[in-house]
Amino acid sequence: MNSIYRSNNDALIRLAKKTIENNKTEFDAYIKNLIASKGAQADNELFSELSNIDWIFLNSIFLALYSNFENLIYKLARIVENQNSGQIGIEDIRGQGYIDQYRKYMHLVGKIESAKKDEMWDELDIYRLVRNKLTHEGGYFNKSLKSKLEDKKGFKYLIDNKVLLAGTFGHIRLRETFFLEKFCGLTNKLLDRLLKDIGVSE
Repeated sequence: MNSIYRSNNDALIRLAKKTIENNKTEFDAYIKNLIASKGAQADNELFSELSNIDWIFLNSIFLALYSNFENLIYKLARIVENQNSGQIGIEDIRGQGYIDQYRKYMHLVGKIESAKKDEMWDELDIYRLVRNKLTHEGGYFNKSLKSKLEDKKGFKYLIDNKVLLAGTFGHIRLRETFFLEKFCGLTNKLLDRLLKDIGVSE
């Protein structure tokens, strides 16, 4: 279970790196051709595509990685539910999103110690925030000018982890794989602890 999760994530990260490198090569070739032609070969549509495709692609890869983790946590919560076979089911627990719901169930009902809220789960909340901003709010980190971008929860974490927050509203743009790899590292640690406590083999 865990090995498949890691393998799938590794494949997505490799694809992301390869695609970013290919895009850079294509962009460099476009600029070289533009200079050689003294602007005669300008293509505004292609330039816009090459300038933005990285973050559009990497944002999508992050959503796929997050979905992979959410699906695996659900499977683990189901295992815990089957082990307990009590009257309280996963659907009876409410959380801040599905992952938090599954975590709460495993901790409160299944008595899984590693599902207890701690610094690692708090860190995961920032990734949930990013996922929700990308999915439901057009990728804008701050949708109101009434509050400063710098005052928003998670701002420093994103900046420290190489996430570009463009413009006044902080449009989330992943321009490199660092943030994706940080997410994978965090979820790998969480899963290792959960699998050990639940008693599930690799």
